[in-house]
Amino acid sequence: EAMMRVDALGSKTIFGQLAIDLTCADKRKQPLKMKLEALAQTIAHLSYAGSIAIAVSFMFKQLVIDNHFNLPEITDYISKFGVVVHDCVTAVILAIIVVVCAVPEGLPTMIAVVLSLNMSRLLDDQVLVRHLLGIETSGCLEILFTDKTGTITEGTFS
Repeated sequence: EAMMRVDALGSKTIFGQLAIDLTCADKRKQPLKMKLEALAQTIAHLSYAGSIAIAVSFMFKQLVIDNHFNLPEITDYISKFGVVVHDCVTAVILAIIVVVCAVPEGLPTMIAVVLSLNMSRLLDDQVLVRHLLGIETSGCLEILFTDKTGTITEGTFS
């Protein structure tokens, strides 16, 4: 038989604090998140421009090319209100399809896989990263300075 004294439980232990640090969000903007936001903005702008171009080109095809560039046929087409509305709705649907298809669905999954691979590489080198921000920025490191105990407390030297 043995007796054991428990001084702390849950979040008051070292492992509990480590779990809290890994799950809570950091107040700083993460570099990867900033780059992904910029990429998302670029993809959104390109998809909007592409969808407008496709909608306009579809309507040009329906209005001018399908009517053989003949002005009387074009005016006859315009006088058919139901056909014009149907073609406009089709052009809007095509534009929406382009915007939806432009969003990369696998990007968040790929980023999660890359971050987990980086975490395992650091763990192989016996480096424990307490904040996920450290994993994202560790890809840019060439030299890492630590204090005499091997830890970085604030990331600055005094």
